[in-house]
Amino acid sequence: MSEMEQSETERPSGYASKVKKIKQRHHDMRIFKRYMAGETQAELASAFGTTQQSVARALYRVVNARKPEQVEQAKTLDLMRIERYLNKLEELEHDNPYLAIQTAIRVLQRRAAIYGYDAPKMRVNVEGSKVNYSIEGVDMDKL
Repeated sequence: MSEMEQSETERPSGYASKVKKIKQRHHDMRIFKRYMAGETQAELASAFGTTQQSVARALYRVVNARKPEQVEQAKTLDLMRIERYLNKLEELEHDNPYLAIQTAIRVLQRRAAIYGYDAPKMRVNVEGSKVNYSIEGVDMDKL
């Protein structure tokens, strides 16, 4: 038996899936660090040769794998990035006012979502003659 064949047979069960998870976490953290440094999801997608949706999922995995105090720290950093974007909008106003307004609206919407300013969202689901209502952002048990 060759050395390669022998090492393959000696690996514990689940080894390959653990290695895959570790590689995924490493990849997600690289994306997260660059995102926190100021790169947009679109820029990261281009840099990593993937889609913006894949970058969003990687960021979601990183944030949801964190403890509550780490999530608060990430929110604080995100708010700091938002303030930087708002300050840079003044430069964009001179070149393309329409784009500056669109960007400002999206940035302010993101800030409102982080602070929790948004009103709860009501969802209506119609299935045949049955209509279900749900309200996102409200714990009905606490009312």
